[in-house]
Amino acid sequence: MAKTISGSRGLLVLAIAAMASMTCVSGPRPRPTRRLPGGFVVSSGGHLRLGAVRYRFVGVNVYSLASAPPGSDGFVCGESRDDDGLRQTLDEVAAMGGNAIRIDAYQSFTDGDGDFSRLDLILDEAGARGIRVILALENQWPDCTEGGYKYADWYRDGYRRPYGGYRLSYRDHVAAVVRRYRDDPGVLMFQLMNEAESRDVHGLDDPEALLAFTEDMASLVRGIDRVHVLSLGTSGVARPGSGGAFYALLHQVNGIDVVEAHDYGADAVALPRDVWLSLLAARAIRRPFFIGEVGMDAPPLSPEQRATLVAEKLEAAWHEDADGALVWSYRAGDGGNKDFDFHDPLAAALRRFSHEHRIRSAGAQSAE
Repeated sequence: MAKTISGSRGLLVLAIAAMASMTCVSGPRPRPTRRLPGGFVVSSGGHLRLGAVRYRFVGVNVYSLASAPPGSDGFVCGESRDDDGLRQTLDEVAAMGGNAIRIDAYQSFTDGDGDFSRLDLILDEAGARGIRVILALENQWPDCTEGGYKYADWYRDGYRRPYGGYRLSYRDHVAAVVRRYRDDPGVLMFQLMNEAESRDVHGLDDPEALLAFTEDMASLVRGIDRVHVLSLGTSGVARPGSGGAFYALLHQVNGIDVVEAHDYGADAVALPRDVWLSLLAARAIRRPFFIGEVGMDAPPLSPEQRATLVAEKLEAAWHEDADGALVWSYRAGDGGNKDFDFHDPLAAALRRFSHEHRIRSAGAQSAE
């Protein structure tokens, strides 16, 4: 038979026990603060800034970087690297002049938020090379995650419950990741989704579901971390649930700092129409704008043709004052024709572009 606790002392014991219980379910603690030159990247006045100067980034998507190493029983999606292979990949990104990478940080890669060792290693090694990391926290699509395609009902309330084979809800996963890395300036930004869009099972747009989700998740993140840049994560203005005025409304939600679009227009040297419209929306609401994915297939393009076209797109984005651009995808290991490695002409083109970007950035910073 259980003993009862009575009196004021009993109330105190129960209060302490309740606090301890809350601590146990609150998720992993923040990592010790690390220092990077300039501190945290922030959003201010319609652009990204690092300390007193404008911050612009160029780099690559390496979505598979947090995959478990070969021989382990951890989760793998795309290329699996051992620790030295991970370091080599980051060395190659640095050699191309990249100062940012974007990776998947879904619950599948953290074992239900029970193992952050791979993300910790990535942030440590990337930071040592001056590379900041964008953490994409869930995928609209079935790839590398659970639950399949995310329909509007997931955005309405499904994200609040465990889904697929996951132990945690999406909401709890985001809270755990943000809590762990809120003091880490190596995180360039948290990204709620990869290519968020909202439609029901009949194909009808449901922008209200995506808007409510964005408001709730931005509020959750800002309750934990008021410093890091926060991105909703969209592929552009023309997607289900974000068309027309809703695209601007989504990115005006309190706590959402940046506007993103993706560019896979291999038939256009300059920026395609939907990227233009996304950029114009960002200007209208005074938010930084970046192209989170720039990609083309080779074949049918030759590697040299692809390198030339991607470089021209990057130049167009820079000319229009974009805050960043990331090429898709670097040594992802998915066998797709958009993948490239350090020996591809695209790597050399990125190196040339990043060198020119640094020269121009230095001049702009001196002028400021």
